Parts: sequence; structure tokens; C-alpha cells
Amino acid sequence: MECSKIFTKVLDKAEQVQCIIRELIKIKNLVLAGTCLACCSCFFYSKAFIYDIRVLRKWDEPNKRYSYFIGLGDFHDKSHSVTNLQIKQIDDIVARCKKERTKLIVEDVCSAPTTGKRLCNKFCINSTGGILGGLAKKYENSVFCNNFGRLNNIDNIEYRFCRVASLAPVINDLNSDYKKFISTSSISVGCFKNEIMNTISELKGYNDCDSLKKWYQNSINSVIGYMGLLKFDKYLTTNIADYITINSNKQNRLNFVKKLLIFDSCLLDAKIVHSIISANAFAANNFNSINNNLTQNFVVVAGGSHIRNVSSVLESIGYKSVYQSNVLVNKEAAKENCPTSNIMSDGFCCKPEPVDLKVLERFI
Repeated sequence: MECSKIFTKVLDKAEQVQCIIRELIKIKNLVLAGTCLACCSCFFYSKAFIYDIRVLRKWDEPNKRYSYFIGLGDFHDKSHSVTNLQIKQIDDIVARCKKERTKLIVEDVCSAPTTGKRLCNKFCINSTGGILGGLAKKYENSVFCNNFGRLNNIDNIEYRFCRVASLAPVINDLNSDYKKFISTSSISVGCFKNEIMNTISELKGYNDCDSLKKWYQNSINSVIGYMGLLKFDKYLTTNIADYITINSNKQNRLNFVKKLLIFDSCLLDAKIVHSIISANAFAANNFNSINNNLTQNFVVVAGGSHIRNVSSVLESIGYKSVYQSNVLVNKEAAKENCPTSNIMSDGFCCKPEPVDLKVLERFI
């Protein structure tokens, strides 16, 4: 039995071992978590790249220095020759950071999240070739740390594991019978709702400033309202293959599936902002003149829309922009030919140009 590039059925122990051995031989840079020995994995071979850089800073009065936000906006699901170079450049950025004062925040569906669990039922996700996939695990890895030094603080804010596990096969093969994808026919709408509601419960516990509390609540209200439009409660026990078939047709299926993937993305924005605010609050509350290494600088690697949204929120609470890349976008193909693209213009998928990360050397 061969392992699928998308999802295979749950295998017995012997088949799992043989499957994993074959994939390791074929893919040298496979990201593989130990828990995945008990599950089937979703393999993504698409590459990605950084196309947007945002640098903001805020004066830290007790320590008499700036706290920096460095946002790297990732373009998902595309292949580009610059990817491997940018991976090395990000490694260099992490290596140059002062480990005791740097927090790395990532949107990484292939590593264990800081809160919650990585598995969805018996499914987990492995990724190769891109920038975000496995990034958190990489910088916690002992081999990397021996060469570059361990980061004290890594926060993986991703939580949409059921969504990616069940919808990735669909969006990459819209014309198939979705029931043949084991994850899509096994994961239910209730799984979607549970991981969203768990994240909402987390947001409700944030005790940041009043303006942020209001923004968090607005984000929560928006997501709950959209779940109502998607009729989640009506279909809680329905598997995703049937749910998609019932609630969409061939003409609107692509947009419907993409909306299922991203309609609650504002919760990820909120998790990133809180990760920054809470670290700064801890530093301020534990300041002393002898050990002032608690001042945090933040390197955030996430989808480009998250970097833009978070930058806007941080500016509203006192951060100042000191650098922003000039995003260049080219029309690539008719939208029917690039279903995974999230950047559209006049019916075309648009592909931004990658940026040179060397510009960040002056801020680190």
C-alpha cells in the first residue's frame, strides 16, 4: 500500500512503519513529529516565500531602548526559486537575534501549537519545501540549537488543524469524489466548531487594554456570526465531504472551501497581538535595573494578511512603523487555474514578488 501525497487511510502498525520509511527515503527534509507514528499525514510539496516585510518599534522607557516587531509575510502555496535562499536568510536572522530577548511567533500547521493539540482525530499534517511548515519545531530542534543557540520563547499560534487536514485534499482536487479522501470523510463539522470555540475561549481570557479587549470581542462576534451563516450547528455530526456537497455546487465550490479555511483568520491576528502584548507586559512587571533582558523583540512569520492586520493594530496602540517593503504584484493566471491563490485582481490570480531579507540586518 503506497502513501498518498494527500491523505491515506489509517494504517496498522506494520504498514505505518513501512509507509514512513518509504516517505523518508523519498523526501529528505520531511518534517515528522513523533505523534505522527500513530496517524496518517498530509504531505504538501508546494513552496512558499516571503513577499512583505513590516518593521515597527515602540520605546521601552524603563530599559531606555526600543522593542521591535519584525513581520515576515509569507505567500502560501506557490513555488519559487528564492524559497531555499529565504529559508537560509531566516535562519541567519534567528541566529543574529539576542536569544534572551527574542520571541518567535509563527503560523505553523506542521508543528505542535503552543496551546491545544496538533492532531485532529488520527490525522496530522506534515509539510516540506515551504517556509512556515515545521518552523517552530525546527528552532526547537537540538541540532539547530547547537549551531545557532536556542530561542527562549517560541509561540506557534496555529490551531486550524482539522480544517487543513480535511480541506487541503479538496482544494487541490476539486473535481474528485471527496469521500475518497479519508480525512475529508472522517472529520466532522463539529471538529471544526470545537477547535474554533476552544480558541474563542482562549481569547475571552485575555486581559489586555480596553481597546484590545473590544477588538478581541468584535473578532469573536464576527466569527460566531459567520458560523451561523455556515449552519455549523445544523451539521455538527456531518462529515466534511457531505457538508461541502450539500452546501455548495461546482460553480461556487472553490470560494466556499476557501472561505471555510479562512473565515476565522481574525482569531489568528488576535493570538499574535496578544502574544506580543503579554510578553511586553511581563517584561514591564518584572523589570529591574540589574537584569533588563526581559525587553522583547518579536519576529513574526505568518501569512501576509496576518502581518498587515497585526501591524495595523500595533500602530493603533503606540508602535511606529520604521520600515515597510514595497509589495510588487504580477497577474499570473486566470483564477480557474490557480485555486489556492488568495490574491485576486480582475479575475486573475496575482503573485507577489519575493523580497530580499538582508534589509533586516540593520534592525537585528
